[in-house]
Amino acid sequence: LGLHLDGRGALLFHASVLADLDTALMLQALRIPGAPPSARAVARVAERVTTVSRELGRPVDADGIRDEIAQGFASALGVELIAALPDARETGRANALVVEKYAASDWVDGRCGPSDAHGSATVRTADGTLRVYVGVQDTALTSVMVTGDVNALPPQIATLESRLRWLPAEPDLVGDVCDEVLGDGVLGLPSRAVAAAVWDAARLAMQRTGALPVRLSGSCYFPEPAACAGPVPTSAAVEET
Repeated sequence: LGLHLDGRGALLFHASVLADLDTALMLQALRIPGAPPSARAVARVAERVTTVSRELGRPVDADGIRDEIAQGFASALGVELIAALPDARETGRANALVVEKYAASDWVDGRCGPSDAHGSATVRTADGTLRVYVGVQDTALTSVMVTGDVNALPPQIATLESRLRWLPAEPDLVGDVCDEVLGDGVLGLPSRAVAAAVWDAARLAMQRTGALPVRLSGSCYFPEPAACAGPVPTSAAVEET
């Protein structure tokens, strides 16, 4: 999902809703560096990506989802939606935008918006080492991912990742969310130990030093460094992409 707020206060919000998903085919098509679409890779992505069909336990197509979303907007906003085609003015403006903007090389080849800064930190548990990856833009956490060499991550970790996303990058807020979601005893760690690792990664991500290496491979699905990069450091590390 994404959103844009302009200087006049107008908000554009858009999101992709998956009716269904062939995870293996998606990974094959994306060709993520250092992440071959192995059975393990497919399983790891499937843990973090869901679909409407999976949540409902039955196949759902795009048309059905579109109708439900339209009804939801109408109900929430208290309006009646009327199906209609774009008028001549709207069509003309759309065609002009193609020529003036979207077909121009500056738009096609350029990069828009500030890039996220990414930091990582580690925290050791009785079962192994957790690695926390945090993306930050301005002063908000844009992404949080917890992985590691433990046998299994409890379901509270996925909830924590979701709850921390778009949270202001403030240590007290991070600690409060960790307390609420994890309590004490998850992975044998106090919640504040996990909060400290999240904040260490976020703090380092906000240090825009330019002297730190840029990761040449990996993605939001597989944030671990490539194998050629050597062993994962035991101390916190920061990157910017």
